[in-house]
Amino acid sequence: VWLNVNDNAGTSVQSAVLFVNVAPAVVNLTVTPPTRFVEDSTGISVNFTASVTGGTPPYTYRWDFGDGGQSDAPNPTHAYATTGAYRVSVTVTDAQGQSVTRTFEFVVPL
Repeated sequence: VWLNVNDNAGTSVQSAVLFVNVAPAVVNLTVTPPTRFVEDSTGISVNFTASVTGGTPPYTYRWDFGDGGQSDAPNPTHAYATTGAYRVSVTVTDAQGQSVTRTFEFVVPL
């Protein structure tokens, strides 16, 4: 945008304003479905892993394990009380408020 201003004496001044739109960085999230299960007195423990690229660190995490359990850890371990199929989701949010959610289903074996 250019602005030209002339006074009564004919002197002119020109000014420019530059607008730059920067697209927010995209948060990329890769979730590795669990393949290792350990049974102990608390149930069947499962390790979850999320890998994040892009966006602006630091990141926050919100896991929902499909059985009412939740975690804010980046790579949590969760104990399932029973075997069965579960729908798990994780939401990652970067420092700029950009977020991405991944959901997957897996089976805790007998």
